[in-house]
Amino acid sequence: MNPNTSTRKQFTDYLVSSPMPESATTEYKELATKLKALLKLLAEHKAMEENLTQTYMTPAAYKNKIYFMWDFIGRTLGQLSAIDPSEARPGKPAYDEAKGRAMYAGELISGPQFVLDSMCPDPRKEGVQFGGEIVGIAGGFLCSLIIVTMLYHIIIPSNPKSPIHH
Repeated sequence: MNPNTSTRKQFTDYLVSSPMPESATTEYKELATKLKALLKLLAEHKAMEENLTQTYMTPAAYKNKIYFMWDFIGRTLGQLSAIDPSEARPGKPAYDEAKGRAMYAGELISGPQFVLDSMCPDPRKEGVQFGGEIVGIAGGFLCSLIIVTMLYHIIIPSNPKSPIHH
């Protein structure tokens, strides 16, 4: 896709509809599925409406925390899709970076809003909020990533009989 001629909606639709690679690990599939769900919901948010018809490279008509998180999650999903899905597991630098970005996104969306509000002040002072569905996915997403990370880095290494001991 050409960022100078394709709209943000076209980019969103492309990323959300891209098929899951057959060789993808379970963790990769979970991460990609949740990122796609968040990206879609953010794109459908009222505060993104006028930005979606603009080309990707056009400065956003309405810069707010919805736009910021749409951009951040879209770029994270793009990073994830560039990784060999059969190699996507903790300990691989590119995968760890994409997962870390996803965890940060979950934290920003589901955590105290003053952090994100100070990073992305609403120029129109409309009090844009994510809504329960977006916060729910982000919060659940954050919890599942933390649990998987703890299992991989804390519990599994301490058990030499584990089939995935490293």
